[in-house]
Amino acid sequence: MKETKNSFIMMKQLKLILLLLIATAVQARAGSVKYLTVTVKGSPVVFALADHPVITYTGNTLHFQTPSGTVDVPVADITDIVFTETGGADIKGDLNGDGKVNALDIQEIINACVAERTEAKYDLNGDGKVNALDIQEVINIAADAK
Repeated sequence: MKETKNSFIMMKQLKLILLLLIATAVQARAGSVKYLTVTVKGSPVVFALADHPVITYTGNTLHFQTPSGTVDVPVADITDIVFTETGGADIKGDLNGDGKVNALDIQEIINACVAERTEAKYDLNGDGKVNALDIQEVINIAADAK
């Protein structure tokens, strides 16, 4: 009985993966759809389709490869997949794409500075650098949002 249940879960996961891969290919061609949001254990992970994320699958894990790095997501942890016209990148300071500017975004900008990342989304003040001034910008936006 346990083996049958595990087979059912695996088939459900494979179906989800196939749907995701097909939908990504189709939706990426639609002009109005710009973001793929994968909800993982209740937390949204937003991918800009303009970054042409490459999605691969190994060992029950989806690998989303983007110019800023690879995000590995266990298929069993995915609770939702949504394509949208707008995403976190449209809200200044919302670096993790959850629709809010808060401590999580502050942590992300700090991590970006430490890792010396240079993506435009982290350069909030537009000076061509990702540094403490950008951290301060996210802190100010988060404080104003409360």
